[in-house]
Amino acid sequence: MVVRLLGLRPEDKRPTAVAFGTLVAMLVAHSMLETTRDALFLEKLPPEQLPFAYLAIAALALIVSKVNALATARFSRRKLLSLCLLGGGIITAAFYQLLDAPSALTLGALYVWTGTLATVVVVQFWLLLGDVFDVVQAKRVFGIIGAAGLLGATLGSGLAATILVWLGSPRPLVLVSGFFFVCAALVPLGLPRRPQDSEPRRASRPKASHGKSALQLMRNDAYLQRLFVAILIAAVLVTGVDYIFKVQVVAHKASVLAATGEIWDLGSFFAKYYAVVNGISLIVQLFVAPWLMRTVGVNRALLILPGLLLIGSVGFIVALGLVPALLLKGADGAMRHSVHRISSEILFLPLPKHVRERFKGFAAAMGQRGGQALASVIILGAAALHAESKHIAIALVVLSVAWVFSLLGLQPLYLELFRTQLRDGAIDTELDVPDLDLASFEALVSALSSEQDVEVIAALSMFEGYGKTNLVPALILYHPSKEVVLRAFEMFARSERADVRRLTGRLLKHDDPAIRAAALRVVTSMKADGEVLRQAMADEDPGVRCTALAGMVGAGLIDDDEASEELREMMGGSSFTRLELARALRYLPPDRFAWVGVELATTVEPGLGDAVSQSIIKSPHPKYLQTLLGLLTDREARDAARQAFIAIGEPALRFLEEQLADKSLPGVVRRHLPRTISRFAGEDASQVLLAALPRETDERVLFKILRGLGRQRAHNPDGAIDREQLLDVARNTLRRAITALHWRLVIERVCGKPGETLDADEARDARSTAGDLLVSLLRDSEELAVQRLFRLMHIIEPTQEFRIIYDGLRSQDKKTQASSRELVSHVVPPALRDGILAIVDDVSDQARLRAAAEAFHDPEDREHLDRLILLLREDKLDEGGRVELDKAYAKMLQKMLRDPSDALRSIAGYHVAELGWSDLRSEIYRARDETSDVFGDVAESAIDLLDLNPVVSHAG
Repeated sequence: MVVRLLGLRPEDKRPTAVAFGTLVAMLVAHSMLETTRDALFLEKLPPEQLPFAYLAIAALALIVSKVNALATARFSRRKLLSLCLLGGGIITAAFYQLLDAPSALTLGALYVWTGTLATVVVVQFWLLLGDVFDVVQAKRVFGIIGAAGLLGATLGSGLAATILVWLGSPRPLVLVSGFFFVCAALVPLGLPRRPQDSEPRRASRPKASHGKSALQLMRNDAYLQRLFVAILIAAVLVTGVDYIFKVQVVAHKASVLAATGEIWDLGSFFAKYYAVVNGISLIVQLFVAPWLMRTVGVNRALLILPGLLLIGSVGFIVALGLVPALLLKGADGAMRHSVHRISSEILFLPLPKHVRERFKGFAAAMGQRGGQALASVIILGAAALHAESKHIAIALVVLSVAWVFSLLGLQPLYLELFRTQLRDGAIDTELDVPDLDLASFEALVSALSSEQDVEVIAALSMFEGYGKTNLVPALILYHPSKEVVLRAFEMFARSERADVRRLTGRLLKHDDPAIRAAALRVVTSMKADGEVLRQAMADEDPGVRCTALAGMVGAGLIDDDEASEELREMMGGSSFTRLELARALRYLPPDRFAWVGVELATTVEPGLGDAVSQSIIKSPHPKYLQTLLGLLTDREARDAARQAFIAIGEPALRFLEEQLADKSLPGVVRRHLPRTISRFAGEDASQVLLAALPRETDERVLFKILRGLGRQRAHNPDGAIDREQLLDVARNTLRRAITALHWRLVIERVCGKPGETLDADEARDARSTAGDLLVSLLRDSEELAVQRLFRLMHIIEPTQEFRIIYDGLRSQDKKTQASSRELVSHVVPPALRDGILAIVDDVSDQARLRAAAEAFHDPEDREHLDRLILLLREDKLDEGGRVELDKAYAKMLQKMLRDPSDALRSIAGYHVAELGWSDLRSEIYRARDETSDVFGDVAESAIDLLDLNPVVSHAG
């Protein structure tokens, strides 16, 4: 129960409990040690000595970081943390004897030891958790674990205050804290050993980086650089805050002594103050931090602490004294160890393990302790210049602003880490063709001399693709292969080269009629020669004659009526003649002879549709629009037909827009319209697809519209779109995914999952083949809805690479899934974010549905059906309950019968017929009338089945 309330999952329980116990013990010990340190140090030494202690901590931290790096290579992270805690406990307990008669050196050593120990064990602890949890788990459990630290700190402060009341001396606190460190050393050994997930290969960090130092890693990594700067500034700032706080405490003690003669007990004060601050921090961690992480995200949550310190520093400048200092230090204590700690630790998780290990220790030593040393130097300099606390507070204001700016630049770099992880595991299918360099050119020219015809043809295609046909030698027309020569003629058809024309003229007398016809087309394309055409009209091959005839019609060398008669005669000839006529169609004036292309396009023969489309590309005209529409169903001719639509231009786009809106058009045609429209350049095509998006009900056409829009947005990400319209469609799509999940779970639990064997009483009458089909169909419907949702996100935000995010969510690798979820939480519009995260979560279907219902959309009757089905499965449903379940189940099927999907309507209708619920007959009739193709036959069969065994469903 508690685990569910905390939002934990079964796999989280053990590591979270162990980490919780470890941190509680650590922070109880450290809080008591810190209270002892501050009380004894400030009782015996002036606060002006604090900067020297800070410097000593920083220097020792550097040495410790080096030792830690060597130890990491010898021990596992788990054992290393235990050894550090055990050693820390023993050394801390040893200080108990040294404090019997403390000297300045002993007090300084205690202060330095306390700070150094905290650096070592805290860094080791969070590095270990970084190995155990991925980023998605971290968002669930780090808040709870962070609360453990605050609980430990609060308990430690309270325990310190109690001991001080009983014994009146802070010295025993050292012994007690040593005991807790020893206890904490035993707990991490209980953390489960997680199998190492394979890390995606990172192009920006090659394998060679494993041997690089932290400085070398930082040199070429903007994320590490900015993160280090933020850590450094933060360390300088909080050290300054700590110094001002302690100076004001000592000053207040002196003023109390001067005014009343009473000695203010610093040990008791620090214990109580830290207990209050830690208690507030615990409340923030438990009740505020989860809400902040969920609503504003990691990067924005990081801005809260510097913002509060900025306000507190300004307040201290305005009203100097103990109270502003207490508030300033309180803001630091309440937020730094709660919201800020969790957010900061998550920033390290997207880094590869070897980078995280090297950089985090370096950041703790050089960033945190280095910042503390830098702050110490600044404070010492200020003291030498006789600066006051007010002047230091002004510096804190400047540092707070600098910290905010350093954090603002982290978010895009943080998200890019996840994109890189996902991108490195994906295949980019939209590659640009590289420039044709000298080596490539030489390879292509060499391929033209190949003995393999396929290599020569491929080389010609590449020359054409690069727009370098002028570099192909005209002598290729004398190649011994007929296929190569015909491909070369096709390529040269748009050429004005004199050498091509000269060689082509010689090929007009080639033995092969196909080559003669191709040569004649090239000659006619360059410049129609009446004499050449008349000679070709006497050719023995009808294919050559029809090419010549088309050329003469185009040149106005023959009467239209005579030409029409001869064209009809040729169209009744052989398939080769018709194919040659289709290739020569480009020379016939479309305004008078478009009928030739129309009739040829309706003749079902191999290659004929493609040849007609290729000719229309050369001679585009709106009269061919209806012909091209039919050719879209011809797989061989489809691509050329699309190019022909584009060649016709604006009239073609308007024609396609009308056809897409025509729901009576056969689905086999409509499915090819979106991609055809998307081939048009400019924003007009996008607007056509956008306008069709909300009104489209055919899922196959809808999918094609999204693909077309996605392709256009990928090539023109700055184009204008109606963002709100797309968001509305996305909301409806997400609702559909959630509803499909709800319907599937209801059918599974009432009828049983496909392949599941249930008792007769458990399965009831609802067990059916159609029920099994509905389960499978609804699972596919949910998956397709999610896929459409991510395509919509790509259209809305084309720069966010939603394709690789979607692929990452489907990955079997947990870290890849976690990276994708983290990106979703940042780049998806807030109105959809929680709903999408719920529906794609890697938990049970029931848990996904509950989360989606709470976050975005609660399907109608969900809780009511859940309650009835639970009673049914537990065999506690009476007759009245069964009637109630029938009504709710029938109501759900009625909604399916009104769904836009033809498949869902028809199969739901058949399921109703299997159940024999005759009172839904009118709904099945309506579904049949609205359904086409094969699904209409399914609905018709459902009506026939219903007539055999009609019963009442109690739905009315």
